[in-house]
Amino acid sequence: MKRVAYYLVTSGFGGVESYLLTLLRHLNRSAWDPIVYFYCSDPVAEQRMRQELLSLNVPIASINEKGIPVERTSTHNGAFAPSADPTDQKNGCSKGLVARTLGPLIPGLVKAAWYYGAQVQRVSRHLRLQRLEVIHFLLGWYPWLEIPTLASRLAGIPVRLLDVHFQTRELRSLGVTRICLTWLAQRSASDIRAISPTLRAELISRCWAPRGKIRVIFNGVDVHQFPRVDRVSAREKLALAPHALVLGVIGRLSPEKGHRVLFEALSRLRLRHVPFRCLVIGDGPLREALEQRVRELSLVDDVSFLGFRRDIPQLLSACDVVVLPSLKEGVPITLLEAMAAARVVVATDVGGVKDIVLDNTTGRLVASGDVAQLAQALDELLRTDAETRAQIGAAAFERVQSSFSQQRMLESVFQLYQQPHGLHA
Repeated sequence: MKRVAYYLVTSGFGGVESYLLTLLRHLNRSAWDPIVYFYCSDPVAEQRMRQELLSLNVPIASINEKGIPVERTSTHNGAFAPSADPTDQKNGCSKGLVARTLGPLIPGLVKAAWYYGAQVQRVSRHLRLQRLEVIHFLLGWYPWLEIPTLASRLAGIPVRLLDVHFQTRELRSLGVTRICLTWLAQRSASDIRAISPTLRAELISRCWAPRGKIRVIFNGVDVHQFPRVDRVSAREKLALAPHALVLGVIGRLSPEKGHRVLFEALSRLRLRHVPFRCLVIGDGPLREALEQRVRELSLVDDVSFLGFRRDIPQLLSACDVVVLPSLKEGVPITLLEAMAAARVVVATDVGGVKDIVLDNTTGRLVASGDVAQLAQALDELLRTDAETRAQIGAAAFERVQSSFSQQRMLESVFQLYQQPHGLHA
């Protein structure tokens, strides 16, 4: 049986985490033995993700935010992840003392090369013990996880996949050390997955990624998970009036998701006397602050915070319009889910969203952070007749069904696992 490792460093529970769970649910466990290297800065999201992985009977190895194993976590072959870095000041060992004493005498770049070289060697020794055929790095932000990426090549792992899900940072804006690490890491990967043509172009222009290694594989959803639930019964469960105009926004309550912009737009709708109810689905660190902002805007009777939910198909059936007000994005799964449920979507033109939504055909695109434009788009869609919204929703469903199927995504990703990459690919 072949072994595959998944690497995930995250700050919450969202699209990338759902994508990993989808991969694991469809992975051929008779052929592949998975392990997940995992770090999460949010305790609630961490617990939720660990429970999901345990329910799938997938072992977990703890790492720190740089992707370095930090606990003595048992694995299938009895090996243990290495303990914390010995040069760390908290360790107090002799190597750390030498480094602190000589530190001021050693130029910064030399110290950085020494430190990162030692970390790469350390992680490489650990990965070599795992006897992996594939290592799959799931990257929300990019660049990230350069140390384990370099270590995976040094360890001789044949398939080394960088899976980029979010907007990239300008490489030139980073320090010299990070630029060098990223440049080397990109060339240490056997493949780089971009989730849309727009993100592929960003990887090349902003991060100087090697063109020949980038594979465009769109995110996908299973449209069969979004049956046409009766709208009236879906609303009854939420205590919503049958003829109310209902907006839905699904996503983690964090700054990049743009909820504040949406609430400002909703306050303008209220001034225009456009009736609506807005369902805020998801949880996160900004919940208390966003609830306070809703009170300040006198929207308490119009906005309902539902928290983390698992009944997304039923909730989507209750909505007339689904809003994606994000300030930064890749290709959000929630957007594809809304389209799979034949809902009208209003989304900001960020990341790979324009590769999914055809403006004025399968939804509406608005400028990121533009309160006036978002309010106007919502006003127009809420004032239009239900038949027109249904036609737009039907076009959205057809687009997802034809171009963004989950099965196609899984087949394309798993095919990369089978490619005969060599150590020097």
